Amino acid sequence: MHIGSKNTWRIYPRFIGAFLLLLAPGLLLIPITVLGLSHRPLLYLEVFFFALVVLHFFLTFVNTGLGHFGTIVAYAALVDLTILILVGRPTIYLLLPPLVAGLLVASSVLLAYLVNHHLIRNVLGKFRRADFQRELETFQVELRYRHLYNIIILVAFYTASFMGYFLQWTTSLLFLRFTEFAILGIAGGSLHRIVKDGMRMSRALSEDVSPSVISICWSAGSARDYFRRMVEIACGFERPKVDDREAIVDYFDRAAEIRKLFYYSSLLLVLVMALYGSAYVMIPCRLIMIGFRHVAAVCVFTAIALVQVPYYIGQKRLALELTRSFSGTEWREMRALLGKQSPAWDLLHTGELLGAGVMPPLVMWLLTVGGNALKHVLNW
Repeated sequence: MHIGSKNTWRIYPRFIGAFLLLLAPGLLLIPITVLGLSHRPLLYLEVFFFALVVLHFFLTFVNTGLGHFGTIVAYAALVDLTILILVGRPTIYLLLPPLVAGLLVASSVLLAYLVNHHLIRNVLGKFRRADFQRELETFQVELRYRHLYNIIILVAFYTASFMGYFLQWTTSLLFLRFTEFAILGIAGGSLHRIVKDGMRMSRALSEDVSPSVISICWSAGSARDYFRRMVEIACGFERPKVDDREAIVDYFDRAAEIRKLFYYSSLLLVLVMALYGSAYVMIPCRLIMIGFRHVAAVCVFTAIALVQVPYYIGQKRLALELTRSFSGTEWREMRALLGKQSPAWDLLHTGELLGAGVMPPLVMWLLTVGGNALKHVLNW
C-alpha cells in the first residue's frame, strides 16, 4: 500500500477518530449548550465530557513524559473527582477508574511487546515472504481501528444528553446513563472486532498464497504507536518446494506466529469485554440486569468459540494445504511434523481463556464484596 493510493485512508483511523471526537462536539455545541442552560444536570455532563476530551487529546498527541503510570493516574483522577463530587463521600466506585485504566494500559503494553517481537522475527529478520508481510500490515490496520472507540463514547454522550434533557434526568441518573451507554458500546465494539479477528484467523495464510510481490508502507505515528517509523519493504514470495520439507515446516511455524498476533489481540479484546461488562454490573439502576456470573460465562464462551476455535481452524486448513501434495509414508511424516509436535499448537489454553473471561468479573466481585463489608463496618 503506497501513500496516495485509494486505500491509504485505512491506515489513519486513529487520526480520523480523534478528529471526529474533537470536531463533532463543536458541531452540536450550540444546541447542547442551549439545552444545558435550561437543564443544569446536562450542563454538568457537558463540563465533564469537555474535560475528558481535552485530557484525552493531551495524553494522545502531546509527549507528556508521564509514562504508563502517569496516564493511568490522569484518567483515574478526572473520573474519580467526578464520582466524588456526585456521591459526596468516598465510595468503592473510586477504585474502578484506576483498575480499568490500569488493565487497559497493561494489555496495550503486552500487545505492543508481542507485535514488536514478531516484527523483529519475521520482518526485520528478513524472512522475505510477501504473504507474511501482508498479514502484518492487516494486523496494523486492525489495531488502529480500536481508536474508533472514541466515537462510541461520543455517541453515548450525545444519546445520554438528548435523552436526559427530554426525560428530565437528574444529575446522577444522567451520568449513570452516559456511563452505561459508553460501557455497552465498547463491549459491543469489542465483540465486533473479536468476530472479525476470528474470521481473519480462520482464513489467513491458508489461501491466496500464489507467488506475488507486495510493497508495504508502515505509517509513522506518535510515540504511543506500535509502529514508530516509516519502513517500506518490497519482497518476493516463493512457495516452499514439495521436496523441501524443512521449508514447509518453517513456513507452518512462522505462519502460526503471525496468526497468534490476531489470537492474542482477540484474547485481549475478550479481557476488555469482560472488564467493561463487570463494570456494568456494578452500575446501580442499570437497564439490563445481569450478574458477574453471566459476564464470565459469556466471555469464556466468546473466547472459546470466537478465538480458540478460529485459530485451530486456520492452522488445520494451512496444514492440509501444505501436505496435500504428499502421499504414503511422506504424507504421514509431514502430518506428524505439522501436528502436535509443532510449537504452533503450544498455547496455554485453559489459563488464557479462563484468565481473560473470568478474572475481571472475579476481581470486580471481590471488590464489591470488600466494599460492602467496609461500608458496613464504617456505617457509610
